[in-house]
This record gives sequence, C-alpha cells and structure tokens, in this order.
Amino acid sequence: MSNKMIGHFEDKPLTEAYCQRIESYLKELPNIGKEHKSQLSYKVKRKFLWMWTYEKTRDGILYLSLMLDEEIKDDRIHNVSQVSAKRWNHSIVIKDKEEIESSWFQDLLLKGYAFAGR
Repeated sequence: MSNKMIGHFEDKPLTEAYCQRIESYLKELPNIGKEHKSQLSYKVKRKFLWMWTYEKTRDGILYLSLMLDEEIKDDRIHNVSQVSAKRWNHSIVIKDKEEIESSWFQDLLLKGYAFAGR
C-alpha cells in the first residue's frame, strides 16, 4: 500500500480541524485564492502556503510549506531550503492546536501572505 500525499482530510478529523482553523485566518485576508489538488494551496499573486498529510500518517499531523522572501531561523521550523534567489521554503509540522493559535504562527502566515501579494 502506498503512503500518498493527500490534501483532503475528511478521514482525519483532528487534521481537518487544524486545516479549518488555519483557513479561518486566511479567509479574513483579501484576495486569497485556494487550490485543492494533492495538496491544499493558497495564493495571492503567487502561491505561498501548501498543506497536506499522508495516507498513513496518524490523525493530528498537518504538514505545511510556507514560501517567504527571507529565511526564518526558528526551532519550530522543521526545515528551510532556498529554492531560488530570495525564495525560501519553510517546512512546518503542526501537531497541536496551540501551535496554530500562537502569535508566532499567525505572524508567519501574514509574512507569507505579504510576500505572495508583492
């Protein structure tokens, strides 16, 4: 059996709740676009956020990639890779609601949103 990346979380209620909470923040911002494929992605002028999990990953784990025009170094970021000039991909793993509710995470989303709108 495969362990495919999935962007639909109906079979994982806790993961779905995390996704919905993040989406509730994003819906308050103007000009947000959403695309649902193997990942759930968000954009303004360019994509800046991707969310997914894997078929075999337990419920309650949500993976995110956040694209920024700067590198953020923080222990809460799983990995950072520079993908091109002034483009860094920040990998974040959400494992509880408190991470989503933190001002640190919400500020990071706003940085991604601002980047995507430029």
